[in-house]
Amino acid sequence: MSHYFIGPYQFIHLSMAPEAPRQGVEVESRSGVADVSVWRTGIRGHSFTTQSVVDQASLVACETLYRLYEGLVGGNPVQVQWGSIVINAGKYIVLDVKIVEMRKLTLGHGGLNNGDAILRAEWTLQPMIP
Repeated sequence: MSHYFIGPYQFIHLSMAPEAPRQGVEVESRSGVADVSVWRTGIRGHSFTTQSVVDQASLVACETLYRLYEGLVGGNPVQVQWGSIVINAGKYIVLDVKIVEMRKLTLGHGGLNNGDAILRAEWTLQPMIP
């Protein structure tokens, strides 16, 4: 089973791999001058969004967990793991988290917690250089 985490919270799935801080460049060109100039602008991260999915015992448990997610917004940087990918070059500030879906399962149980409800959330993360 793959492991997906944002900070201390584990998920069944995260929709995309974490973005790492990386070197930025600026390309400059001038009319009448052949070729271009490329300037390094420094290593920085760009915010991105990802969606998480996790099962819980009930809709009340989903609501409680979502309120815990909100506690990460603007807090200390957290580690993100997407399957086997962990970006060791940086951590992430949670800029925002929103509920995308919260519903009771009609058939069966979830996968991580053997729950009867699903919580899907959209996270906006900002990579930081430690």
